[in-house]
Amino acid sequence: MFVRLTKFNKSLEECKTFRDRLIFALRHAHEFKERPEQLSGKLFERLFSIAKFTNFTAEEQSEYWSTMMNKYDQQAALISAKKEGREEGREENEAKNQEKLKTLFSLLESGVSLAEVKKRIGVE
Repeated sequence: MFVRLTKFNKSLEECKTFRDRLIFALRHAHEFKERPEQLSGKLFERLFSIAKFTNFTAEEQSEYWSTMMNKYDQQAALISAKKEGREEGREENEAKNQEKLKTLFSLLESGVSLAEVKKRIGVE
């Protein structure tokens, strides 16, 4: 679809369809200090975020990118720490299970009853 934004003259109140609201937003995004309530949703949030960014000075853009990189670094570190914690938990659990198996075989080989073995290793 081809749209001439300069020819689109509807007011926001006249925009009833999503397509009209989108065209209106594209035509007028640079005019708004705040996003109008009628232009809600993820697409419009992203659109106004981009429009706001393009109006930044070079210094503001640099600061923005620095802030975003710090945010992404923190998120990556958190994801990595969670993954590492899960791996450590698995390793600890595996070590405990190995110890229980050793105890199990040791007790069974020494002639201890199965009921007593279950009691000693904590299996009911």
